[in-house]
Amino acid sequence: MGAVRVAITGAGVSTPFGNSLESYWRSLISGKDFSEEYHEKQFVKVCITTALAALQDARLRTSNRVNCMILGTGMGISSERTIPFQLKRILRKGLEEKTGGQWNIIIIANACCAAAQAIAYAYDLVHAGKYDFVVAGGVELASEIMQNGFKRLNCIDEECCRPFDKHRKGIRVGEGAAFFVIQRNGKNSIGELLGQAVTNDAYHIVSPEPEGKYIERAIKLVLERSNRKPADIDAVVAHGTGTKQNDAIEARVLGKLFENIYVTAPKSRIGHTGGASGAFGLLTALGMLRYQKIPPIHHLQQLDENMKLRVVQKEPEESAIHNVLIDCFAFGGTNTVLLCGH
Repeated sequence: MGAVRVAITGAGVSTPFGNSLESYWRSLISGKDFSEEYHEKQFVKVCITTALAALQDARLRTSNRVNCMILGTGMGISSERTIPFQLKRILRKGLEEKTGGQWNIIIIANACCAAAQAIAYAYDLVHAGKYDFVVAGGVELASEIMQNGFKRLNCIDEECCRPFDKHRKGIRVGEGAAFFVIQRNGKNSIGELLGQAVTNDAYHIVSPEPEGKYIERAIKLVLERSNRKPADIDAVVAHGTGTKQNDAIEARVLGKLFENIYVTAPKSRIGHTGGASGAFGLLTALGMLRYQKIPPIHHLQQLDENMKLRVVQKEPEESAIHNVLIDCFAFGGTNTVLLCGH
């Protein structure tokens, strides 16, 4: 029996820039708003409609079987009146009514790594044969709690998010949802999950370990597990929050491990989508694989001279893209790295 392929066979998207990979990509590339009406401010509704869109995209049968959805979210639930411990039951009921199948619901709420860990866990379950496919991704809706929390940490940029810029000041709060169908040996895929790795700094509740040792460890692990070398990686979708310390540490690690590699940072466009940011990192990587372009880091005017990075700036970069690394880091020291390819 051949090696197991963990394919991505469907994507569901809900953003202020539109509800498809294509509309999100056009806005990411150009920096312009291609708005489609975005009124979905109800957390549960966004979860269900976006997960169903991913299933529809993959054209999979869900009735008369036991299915699995893994939801990653951070503070988005704070905008919903749903009591958190009731969320599984509410999501299960909604999905079962819509699909006719049974659903196991797993919720990961590990701050900004939540969706990335949901996708990593889906990879494990599918690779091990526990499910034929899993729906995994993340949802975050902007809330006052989230906004005020980052303000208390003095890391909000009131103008824009400018990752890796010398004059960066912090994040901009974003929102949206992205779900993917992660399928064992799936055909007609839009990409393939080649590997995942999760480490933890065990250093501080909000500050990353200054040397980035466990970020480096996570990247090395995902390369090892996917049988890839640093030279095989064509581009990195950076966590790129626009904060002073996080960007400096990430840039140091990337500069150490990779030589002259393209780097982009979608938070410069969509903002920091909190627990959903790993899902948007993967969505960006899928766009790069489909269109063979790397989107620019918007608002980046002057690269920090201490950063030895080949950032994509102002205009998209056309390049042959086969393997894309996706970084995601969170409060509490969690580091999650995904590798996506053809």
